Amino acid sequence: MNKYAKEWAKKLAKDEKMSHRPDNKYGENVFCLSSNSKTFKVKGDEVVDKWYSEIKDHKFGEEPTGTILKSGHFSQLVWKDTKQMGVGKARSAAGTKVFVVANFDPQGNWMGQFADQVPPVGGFAKASGGKSSVFKAKSRKSSSSSSDSSSEEDDFVADCLKAHNDYRKKHGVPLLKISKDLNKVAKDWADTIARKDVMQHRPNNQYGENIYCAWSSNPAHKIKGSEAVDSWYSEIKDFRFGREPADLRAGHFTQVVWRDSKELGVGTARSRGGKIYVVANYNPPGNMVGSFSTKVPSLK
Repeated sequence: MNKYAKEWAKKLAKDEKMSHRPDNKYGENVFCLSSNSKTFKVKGDEVVDKWYSEIKDHKFGEEPTGTILKSGHFSQLVWKDTKQMGVGKARSAAGTKVFVVANFDPQGNWMGQFADQVPPVGGFAKASGGKSSVFKAKSRKSSSSSSDSSSEEDDFVADCLKAHNDYRKKHGVPLLKISKDLNKVAKDWADTIARKDVMQHRPNNQYGENIYCAWSSNPAHKIKGSEAVDSWYSEIKDFRFGREPADLRAGHFTQVVWRDSKELGVGTARSRGGKIYVVANYNPPGNMVGSFSTKVPSLK
């Protein structure tokens, strides 16, 4: 990761302008300091202190609002799930500017997770978990008969994939492909939340994730994969194209059509109370702060 960060720092120094690496697989903080002296030095803690100073703009326990993430450097710095970092710096040809790049893995600043991932000074008062998802469960009733056969599971996954790609075609983004490994990941989490009978996102998730829940008074009811996708896509009404969202009311929709996502995994499970839980995972994940305007194209 140091090499990765160094590579981008050199690019910034060459261009002599601040910008984030496009299609970055890591979280990223950037910094630039200029001076009339060509031999001035930048200390590592000076850079980190600058990023951390954004704490004054952060409101703990809630999601950031507005179209600009004013405390993004700070929140990435203390993001709970991040485990590794890489650092690189480079000086401009004129010698008067030094650029610093830090990359973080897993990346932070995921919309919908700030409340649980950015602890206040002193840490969380208690383990987080009661506010793990900003997405609300969506339910619909059905009176169809049910079957737990593997063929029905395969049909469900295929229907879910088709619905995704039908919508993605409308937005001119590449089609998704099913990943058997992602299917296992999604199935594992669907089983978990069905057992707990609660809508909850997987913690420390390296993939994008959408969740859906359906219930009927008929214990034998079943649903189609397209039902979940239709529900997620319906959030398009809450999304304004060409700008960053102030909140994630359309988060399911944006993940469905996120341009860079290439693989899809789907899993379902039924709770004892008869609810059907659907989990969809995406790789690479979507809903990255600062990328909505370019990664969520409008209808063609």
